[in-house]
Amino acid sequence: MTKTDLMISHLARGSANAATLAMQAQLPNSGRVYALLKTNIERGRVLLRNGRYRLNPDWDEQMQSELRDARILLERAGYRVTRGAA
Repeated sequence: MTKTDLMISHLARGSANAATLAMQAQLPNSGRVYALLKTNIERGRVLLRNGRYRLNPDWDEQMQSELRDARILLERAGYRVTRGAA
C-alpha cells in the first residue's frame, strides 16, 4: 500500500489535518501531504477546506473511470477535451 493509499484509507473514516495524515503515512513532515494528494485533489476525489482534508462524498470511482476512457477516445479522434463548468 502506498503512502497516498494510507492517507486515502484514513480519510475514508473522516476528515483530517495534514499532521494527522503525515503521521498515518509515516511521512517525515506534514509538508509532503499536499504533494502526495495533489492529483486526488485536482481530480476532485479529495477536498481541502480550512486546513482539513476529506474525501468527496460525490466521488464515484466507476464514473471517473468511464469519463477518463471517454476523454481518451475523444482525444484520439482529434477532439480537444476541457473540464466542464460543473
